[in-house]
Amino acid sequence: MKGHLLALGAVLAVAACRESGTPPTAPAQNGITQVGRVAHQSGGGTLFAGQCVRDAGQPDTQVFAFSGAGFEGTTYTLEVEDNGVRGLNGTVDFNGQRVVSHPMLGGNGPVQLLIPVTIATDNTIVCTLEGKPGSGMSIFVNP
Repeated sequence: MKGHLLALGAVLAVAACRESGTPPTAPAQNGITQVGRVAHQSGGGTLFAGQCVRDAGQPDTQVFAFSGAGFEGTTYTLEVEDNGVRGLNGTVDFNGQRVVSHPMLGGNGPVQLLIPVTIATDNTIVCTLEGKPGSGMSIFVNP
Protein backbone atom coordinates (compact mmCIF):
# COMPACT_ATOMS: atom_id res chain seq x y z
CA MET A 1 0.00 0.00 0.00
CA LYS A 2 2.84 2.40 0.88
CA GLY A 3 4.43 1.87 -2.52
CA HIS A 4 1.14 2.47 -4.30
CA LEU A 5 0.55 5.70 -2.40
CA LEU A 6 4.05 6.96 -3.14
CA ALA A 7 3.70 6.04 -6.82
CA LEU A 8 0.32 7.77 -7.00
CA GLY A 9 1.74 10.83 -5.26
CA ALA A 10 4.66 10.95 -7.69
CA VAL A 11 2.38 10.68 -10.73
CA LEU A 12 0.05 13.37 -9.41
CA ALA A 13 2.97 15.62 -8.51
CA VAL A 14 4.52 15.37 -11.95
CA ALA A 15 1.17 16.03 -13.64
CA ALA A 16 0.46 19.05 -11.44
CA CYS A 17 3.94 20.46 -11.94
CA ARG A 18 3.65 20.12 -15.71
CA GLU A 19 0.30 21.90 -15.70
CA SER A 20 1.50 24.79 -13.57
CA GLY A 21 4.90 25.11 -15.23
CA THR A 22 6.84 24.48 -12.02
CA PRO A 23 9.66 21.94 -11.99
CA PRO A 24 8.97 18.54 -10.37
CA THR A 25 11.89 19.08 -7.98
CA ALA A 26 12.43 22.45 -6.40
CA PRO A 27 15.94 23.49 -5.33
CA ALA A 28 16.90 23.10 -1.69
CA GLN A 29 15.63 25.92 0.48
CA ASN A 30 16.71 26.37 4.08
CA GLY A 31 17.95 22.80 4.47
CA ILE A 32 14.85 21.05 3.08
CA THR A 33 14.20 20.03 -0.50
CA GLN A 34 10.61 20.09 -1.69
CA VAL A 35 10.15 17.26 -4.18
CA GLY A 36 6.97 17.43 -6.20
CA ARG A 37 3.73 18.89 -4.95
CA VAL A 38 0.16 18.66 -6.06
CA ALA A 39 -3.00 20.22 -4.76
CA HIS A 40 -6.29 19.41 -6.44
CA GLN A 41 -9.90 18.92 -5.52
CA SER A 42 -11.46 16.80 -8.25
CA GLY A 43 -14.06 14.41 -6.88
CA GLY A 44 -13.02 14.90 -3.26
CA GLY A 45 -9.71 13.09 -3.82
CA THR A 46 -6.24 13.96 -2.56
CA LEU A 47 -6.04 17.64 -1.66
CA PHE A 48 -2.27 17.71 -1.16
CA ALA A 49 0.74 15.49 -1.81
CA GLY A 50 4.30 16.61 -1.17
CA GLN A 51 7.65 15.54 0.15
CA CYS A 52 10.27 17.08 2.44
CA VAL A 53 13.84 15.75 2.39
CA ARG A 54 16.54 16.94 4.78
CA ASP A 55 19.64 18.35 3.11
CA ALA A 56 23.03 18.97 4.69
CA GLY A 57 23.43 22.19 6.65
CA GLN A 58 21.24 23.82 9.24
CA PRO A 59 17.77 22.35 9.83
CA ASP A 60 14.96 24.59 8.74
CA THR A 61 11.33 24.70 7.74
CA GLN A 62 9.38 24.24 4.49
CA VAL A 63 5.89 25.72 4.21
CA PHE A 64 3.27 24.22 1.87
CA ALA A 65 0.00 26.04 1.19
CA PHE A 66 -3.03 24.61 -0.59
CA SER A 67 -6.68 25.49 -1.10
CA GLY A 68 -9.51 23.55 0.48
CA ALA A 69 -12.24 25.62 -1.16
CA GLY A 70 -15.41 23.56 -1.39
CA PHE A 71 -14.26 21.17 1.37
CA GLU A 72 -14.25 23.54 4.36
CA GLY A 73 -15.14 21.81 7.62
CA THR A 74 -14.59 18.34 6.14
CA THR A 75 -12.40 15.89 8.05
CA TYR A 76 -9.56 14.53 5.93
CA THR A 77 -6.56 12.40 6.89
CA LEU A 78 -3.05 13.82 6.98
CA GLU A 79 -0.77 10.90 6.14
CA VAL A 80 2.94 11.06 6.92
CA GLU A 81 5.35 8.35 5.70
CA ASP A 82 9.10 8.25 6.05
CA ASN A 83 11.33 7.90 2.97
CA GLY A 84 13.20 4.89 4.38
CA VAL A 85 16.36 6.76 5.41
CA ARG A 86 17.14 6.26 9.10
CA GLY A 87 17.46 9.27 11.37
CA LEU A 88 14.21 11.12 10.58
CA ASN A 89 13.32 13.74 13.18
CA GLY A 90 11.24 16.88 13.13
CA THR A 91 7.68 18.15 13.33
CA VAL A 92 4.64 18.82 11.14
CA ASP A 93 2.09 21.55 11.80
CA PHE A 94 -1.30 21.75 10.07
CA ASN A 95 -3.04 25.13 10.08
CA GLY A 96 -1.04 26.28 13.09
CA GLN A 97 -1.51 23.13 15.19
CA ARG A 98 1.31 20.67 15.89
CA VAL A 99 0.03 17.34 14.54
CA VAL A 100 3.35 15.45 14.40
CA SER A 101 5.82 15.84 17.26
CA HIS A 102 9.44 14.82 17.73
CA PRO A 103 8.57 11.61 19.63
CA MET A 104 6.29 10.53 16.76
CA LEU A 105 9.10 10.85 14.18
CA GLY A 106 12.27 10.29 16.21
CA GLY A 107 14.10 7.00 16.01
CA ASN A 108 15.08 4.62 13.28
CA GLY A 109 11.88 2.66 12.79
CA PRO A 110 9.49 3.10 9.88
CA VAL A 111 6.95 5.92 10.16
CA GLN A 112 3.40 5.85 8.87
CA LEU A 113 1.04 8.21 10.66
CA LEU A 114 -2.64 8.88 9.94
CA ILE A 115 -3.93 12.06 11.58
CA PRO A 116 -7.47 13.48 11.22
CA VAL A 117 -7.48 17.16 10.21
CA THR A 118 -10.26 19.63 9.43
CA ILE A 119 -9.97 21.36 6.07
CA ALA A 120 -10.18 25.16 5.87
CA THR A 121 -10.48 27.39 2.81
CA ASP A 122 -6.72 28.12 2.98
CA ASN A 123 -4.50 25.42 4.51
CA THR A 124 -0.86 25.37 5.53
CA ILE A 125 1.45 22.47 6.29
CA VAL A 126 4.75 23.35 7.96
CA CYS A 127 7.40 20.63 7.74
CA THR A 128 10.49 21.03 9.94
CA LEU A 129 13.24 18.43 9.57
CA GLU A 130 16.08 18.21 12.06
CA GLY A 131 17.33 14.66 11.55
CA LYS A 132 19.99 13.03 9.44
CA PRO A 133 20.63 14.53 5.98
CA GLY A 134 18.76 12.48 3.38
CA SER A 135 15.96 11.57 5.77
CA GLY A 136 12.52 12.81 4.89
CA MET A 137 8.83 12.23 4.62
CA SER A 138 5.95 12.20 2.17
CA ILE A 139 2.85 14.08 3.25
CA PHE A 140 -0.65 13.54 1.85
CA VAL A 141 -4.04 15.01 2.71
CA ASN A 142 -6.66 12.43 1.68
CA PRO A 143 -10.39 11.97 2.28
